[in-house]
Amino acid sequence: MADKLKLIADELLFGSFSVMYDLTQQAIFIRMLALAATCQLHDGTLRHNETSSMSREMIAELIGCSKEALARVIEIGQEHKDAKDGSYKIEVWEDGTVEILNFKEYLVATSRAILDKAKNLDPQKESPVPAGFPKTWLDEQAERINKAEKEK
Repeated sequence: MADKLKLIADELLFGSFSVMYDLTQQAIFIRMLALAATCQLHDGTLRHNETSSMSREMIAELIGCSKEALARVIEIGQEHKDAKDGSYKIEVWEDGTVEILNFKEYLVATSRAILDKAKNLDPQKESPVPAGFPKTWLDEQAERINKAEKEK
C-alpha cells in the first residue's frame, strides 16, 4: 500500500509554510513530500537506497520543476525555522542527500493492517492506530467526540 500524506489546511493557508514559500514553491515542496513517500527508505530522504542519493537534476525532473526552482525551495527550507517546534523543513547532508525533516508528521497512519485491526475494536475503548504514529485530524476529532460523550 502506498504511503498517504496529510496536508493540514490551516498550515497550508495560514502557517509558516504559507509564509516561507510562494504558491509555486509550495507545490514543489508538496511534490517533494510525495517523492519522499515513494522512496524505498520512507524516512524523508530523497535517495534510491541507503548509499545512493538522488541528484538534484533527477529530483527536479521527477517532480516537474526546474533545477533552479528546486534549489530555491531547498535553500528556503534550510533557512527558515518552523514556528511550532523551531526545526527547519529541509536538511542537505554532506553527500548531497536532501532530507525533509519531520517527514513522519506528514504521513497518515493508515495501512491495511491498521484498517483490519479497526474492524475488530470497540472505538470507545481502543484505537487502531499504533502508539507512536502521528495522529490525523480525524483521530483528534474522534478523541474529542469520545471525551465529550463520556463527560455527559
